[in-house]
Amino acid sequence: MKNIFLLLFSGCFLLFLSCEKDDAQKITGKWQLTLTQMPDKEVTTDSIFYNFDKGVFKLQTIRTNREEWTVGMYRLDKDSIFMHIPDPSFLEIALSNEYYGWHTEFKNFAIRELSRSRLTLSCHDTLYIFRKF
Repeated sequence: MKNIFLLLFSGCFLLFLSCEKDDAQKITGKWQLTLTQMPDKEVTTDSIFYNFDKGVFKLQTIRTNREEWTVGMYRLDKDSIFMHIPDPSFLEIALSNEYYGWHTEFKNFAIRELSRSRLTLSCHDTLYIFRKF
């Protein structure tokens, strides 16, 4: 009887380990922004990346001849992600890039979808759609 219980427990434990990870684990990694949907237009891109790992994120734009990036902090709270970029020079870059949608050093997004391969964030009336890179 003990062996059956141990086998059953081991099977359940392995099944539990293979199940979907929680949001903190799912969001970890590099995400490529593919589409920004605004009320009046849609903008596709393939050069903007958000990298998340343990409360720190890197926001970067990769172009053929240069790379712009900054580092900040993030916090997950239920279905939201709160980000902070303390780098004042980044705001100049962000204000000139419509893909970012940053206007201050703080940005709060609602998480509309988060899976191992897709991330959709929203802020006000704009959707940001990412794929896992």
